[in-house]
Amino acid sequence: MGIHEKPSAFLNIAGYFYPLQDMVSGMVDAGFLRRDYANMLLFSDSPEV
Repeated sequence: MGIHEKPSAFLNIAGYFYPLQDMVSGMVDAGFLRRDYANMLLFSDSPEV
């Protein structure tokens, strides 16, 4: 669609976003999401990325 082309960041405090990260990875593996789009979702356990 080209509507949103900027990365999104998730501060993964206490592993809160691990399920989302696993779901995105599964979507890539199943062919529902392109890897380059998945790479636009940034997950970090620390705010100092």
